[in-house]
Amino acid sequence: MQSDHLVISAFENPNVDADSQVAAANRFIEMYSNNINKCVYFASAKWYRYRKLVYNACLNTTCALTGVDTGRLEAAGGLEAIAIPAMKEVIRVAKADGVELPDDVINVVCHADDGDYFEPSMRVDVKKGNPIELEAILGNLLDTARKLKVETPILDLLFKLLTVVQFRLKEANGYVGVPEKRPIPDTFFK
Repeated sequence: MQSDHLVISAFENPNVDADSQVAAANRFIEMYSNNINKCVYFASAKWYRYRKLVYNACLNTTCALTGVDTGRLEAAGGLEAIAIPAMKEVIRVAKADGVELPDDVINVVCHADDGDYFEPSMRVDVKKGNPIELEAILGNLLDTARKLKVETPILDLLFKLLTVVQFRLKEANGYVGVPEKRPIPDTFFK
């Protein structure tokens, strides 16, 4: 039997008393926790989400695009050339959004899979031919970056490339289609 390991936070809702939100999160933890499922409370959902995005928006996406696991990504030089610069962009967005991540977050994330040729979830989805969680993992982050006027050229490129991958996956699963004969566009490209 597989177990769950959950980190639970109360999302800040200005219409609900903060103590009530924390109490509700703790009630959920009490209801869901048992000898199989482990739940812990973390005070800042926003901080935890950005910390998780340092991994997911960078390693998850890069492995999905390149078709390799995190160990091979590092061995081929993709960690330092692509993922780490992308991580720095996530950190800049977090900072602009009022979230200060630890100075060693890049090092911690880069060593998270040490000793394992780990395939992140987005890589597994692409491998299986399943649509990917592109908006949840990268799209929302980029929306926030735009609102905060933070430039994210590497993350933008990852997103655009994965949009094409997502289209391919959706077409293969019958979610989108293209005409049998390709229409001729009237767009002038320069």
